Amino acid sequence: RTIEPAVVLCRRSRNVALIRCAEKRVEQCIHGLLQKKEAVRDALKTAPQTAAFIELLLDAKRYSLLPAITRRVEELLDGRLHIIRAEVYSARELSAEQKKKTEEALSARYGGKAEASFHTDPNLLGGLKIWCRGELVDGSLQGQLAKLREELTK
Repeated sequence: RTIEPAVVLCRRSRNVALIRCAEKRVEQCIHGLLQKKEAVRDALKTAPQTAAFIELLLDAKRYSLLPAITRRVEELLDGRLHIIRAEVYSARELSAEQKKKTEEALSARYGGKAEASFHTDPNLLGGLKIWCRGELVDGSLQGQLAKLREELTK
């Protein structure tokens, strides 16, 4: 319930990336509160209500809560928009078609629109390792070899 005003503000600004931009600018400010507020206003010119909310956090000396608030707002917005976030790791860069098929498979499995961040990890040797909704789906060659090693040592 205490997060709800932040959700309203972010829905109106429609861009959580703006908040992240403001966070970076405030972190760069080594001077006082006025300079930080000015940095927030400058970064959030198109979202004055969001800027006012962040200034309120600055005034209350609660600015350190902004990253957690931003994450929670993203989670709430994703839930309302039925968006599923996933981290996908592969041994090599995936083609656009492979990325699309991976997101489609995630959408089918979890229900909703999947938006995946794709990363490369040469240690995987092959296959995919996917983190989604707190669940690890390990289809990597490295994971299969680890399972085989565990079974053979039993």
